[in-house]
Amino acid sequence: MRRQATLILAGVAVALIGAMALAAERIPAKVLFGKVKGPALASRPIGSYAKGCLAGGVALPVNGGAWQVMRLSRNRNWGTPQLVDFVETLATDAQKKDGWPGLLVGDMAQPRGGPMSSGHASHQIGLDADIWLTPLPHRTLSDKEREDMSAVTMVNKEKREIDFEGVYLVSPAGLVTLATRDVQKPNGILVSPDGKTVYVADTNSDPKGNHHLDAFRVQADGTLADKRVLYDFGPNRRPIDGMAMDAAGNIYATGGSGERAGLYVFGPAGENLAFVKMPGDPTNAAFGGPSEPTTLYLTGQGPEVSGKPRKYALFRIKLAQKGRP
Repeated sequence: MRRQATLILAGVAVALIGAMALAAERIPAKVLFGKVKGPALASRPIGSYAKGCLAGGVALPVNGGAWQVMRLSRNRNWGTPQLVDFVETLATDAQKKDGWPGLLVGDMAQPRGGPMSSGHASHQIGLDADIWLTPLPHRTLSDKEREDMSAVTMVNKEKREIDFEGVYLVSPAGLVTLATRDVQKPNGILVSPDGKTVYVADTNSDPKGNHHLDAFRVQADGTLADKRVLYDFGPNRRPIDGMAMDAAGNIYATGGSGERAGLYVFGPAGENLAFVKMPGDPTNAAFGGPSEPTTLYLTGQGPEVSGKPRKYALFRIKLAQKGRP
């Protein structure tokens, strides 16, 4: 009987431990990271801004000669040593060189980074800092004041002076002229070697918006006309994120996603010359300097590695054609 009772109690204990472990697994990460009071391990950011954590975090002192930390109850004044040094230097330089009274510093990261219980999706790896544009008072704020004060919004509540996006021409004298508004979200331009054509990446973040590579004729006064859509990535597709041009006027554009993520090469008239698949979403393209004019550099997501956060990478391609200076 005693042995049976012992076995029953042991079974209950195992069940309780299992239930506690299961319950712990169900605690949201933002709660677990928010409760931690100190850093861990050697300093380094892990993962990405909105999905990661921070090792070896350093706390920005809550009071400095040129800054004060706000919202102390949140314990979000942590970051990499580089971020903390940057904030301290920025505050000091703004005060000494520009005459700004000093900075009020909002959220940076939690001691070990990670998701927050409120406020931000980013700020998870110790590389973000919110700087308030409210002048630093000439006294030390109380804890209550730091909780109750609000940051000053810099968004103009009135209607924007310009309620559209476009491509603009800036003259050597500094005169700004609208070249064209026949685009939705211009995200980069290139000029042909003969100066007669301007190429525009029309990259609307709306899945149903323009995802185009456009070409315009340059008129005598520098404005643009006769729009042609050279390539349409289509709806719900990731459009061009970066462009470069070679000396022959060919366009190298990074864009697409999934199986169509990569480098798109177009001729001057928009002919599709080549496609180079990349392991993930690409972000930008640029030719090397004078010492490597035929090297095209690309940035984007690197290969996926099982069990590890996805990293961004730098790629290069050797070409027969030189990049345009």
